[in-house]
Amino acid sequence: MPSDTIDFDKRKQILTLGTIGLYSAASTGLYFAWYKQYDQEAFHFFNDWGEWNNMDKAGHSYATYTQVLLLHKGAQWAGYENQKALNMSVLGALIFQNTFEIMDGFSRGWGFSLGDFTANIFGASSFYFQQKYWGEQKVKFKFSYAPVEYSSELLSSESGLFSTSPKARAEALYGKNPLERLLKDYNGQTYWLSFDIRSIIDKEIWPSWMNLAIGYGSENIYGANNNSWEINDERTVISEAKYPRYKKFVLALDYNLGKIRTKNKFSRTILDLLDVLKWPAPAIEYRTNNTWHFSLLFLH
Repeated sequence: MPSDTIDFDKRKQILTLGTIGLYSAASTGLYFAWYKQYDQEAFHFFNDWGEWNNMDKAGHSYATYTQVLLLHKGAQWAGYENQKALNMSVLGALIFQNTFEIMDGFSRGWGFSLGDFTANIFGASSFYFQQKYWGEQKVKFKFSYAPVEYSSELLSSESGLFSTSPKARAEALYGKNPLERLLKDYNGQTYWLSFDIRSIIDKEIWPSWMNLAIGYGSENIYGANNNSWEINDERTVISEAKYPRYKKFVLALDYNLGKIRTKNKFSRTILDLLDVLKWPAPAIEYRTNNTWHFSLLFLH
């Protein structure tokens, strides 16, 4: 179809209304589903750097980067010129993400986290500067997840009056249903930077569909700073010897789905959406409990 027959004004209206509608639904829904349940107070800051092994910070960077990417594709589809599409997508993603940071700032149990805000800026900036100066994303943010099977071994509190298990603790922290686990279970998540080696070295010897990715994850995370907690003044501690809390750094092959050729626009869209995820591939993993592991198909 010739480009002069495309109604870009209509596309811009669809993009604007869709973005505003999605933002309104997400922010309103989250407020009533989550923030309204907790006490509110005057706006304040909260330093949560280091909690959860900073897995949440990696998640913020990934989420903001991905939102910029999707908004940018939408702005291009709607016919905005390159710089305006880039500016709009970055601004839209930062407004979306930082709305939740502001809500945190009024919540008594949390606060506005400068660490989260910085992670949001990092994710958005990573997309912006690559697109502005390279015209492409040579380093992509990606995400992988696999469900964790938690132990049902009973653990006694320090007084011996209360017992729980790693599984029960994980359900209390991360939820029970698959969607909650996907979004919240740090033990099953890995965040990645995927490097387009072919584009970086500009040599045909490297396959265009293959990237190298560096991943970051954690295991045996049962608390923000350590694996101990209190319920009704009863303190429970998960044994560090039996359930060591550690970080992991992974080097893996990755698939560059954006380089798979297709003339079908729907197939192209699906491949682009799937490319925000890191799919199983051979990997070598270093854990901070000083162990190494190789996986033929790394899951998390």
